Amino acid sequence: MICNNMNAQIPGNKMQQSYNRMSFGIKGGLNLSGIHISNIAGDYKENCKNIIGFNVSLFTNISLSKKISLSPEIVYSMKGHKFTLYQTDANGNTIGIITDKNIINYLEIPVIFKFKLIEFSYITTDLYIGPSLGFKIYSNDSHINNFDFCTAQGISILFEKKYVLDLRYTHGFSGSFEF
Repeated sequence: MICNNMNAQIPGNKMQQSYNRMSFGIKGGLNLSGIHISNIAGDYKENCKNIIGFNVSLFTNISLSKKISLSPEIVYSMKGHKFTLYQTDANGNTIGIITDKNIINYLEIPVIFKFKLIEFSYITTDLYIGPSLGFKIYSNDSHINNFDFCTAQGISILFEKKYVLDLRYTHGFSGSFEF
């Protein structure tokens, strides 16, 4: 499962920027998620499309030094994909079509390490990376795995020490389907 997130922190949650400080907050945003299907048995061609979902998370930010912080989160995330499989004959002619849309809701626990790049009076920019564990809460497809191990990486921009724009890419390693 591949997912891109865009989050905006809800106003009023001030981020502490000094060393040895801890802050808490809530974020919400949109997901653009999709899937890549490979190793399909038989003569099939795939056509996968992204879907838009939402996410909401509780987070804490713990300063480890002036440039490094740790940010564990608890995230509810709606992901999924639309796909069409075209079964073909030996000449490449389409002989069958399967179309479906999978919706998967996860409870994810990312542990993010942030590295401060730029700090001006009103803007701070961080790059981040970390592991994320996802636990399936709901899926309309019984073949979706119950567990997802991902990496999460991205960039966050903090405005006026209270508003955050967070662009995140997650990449799953455990495979989405079990048959």
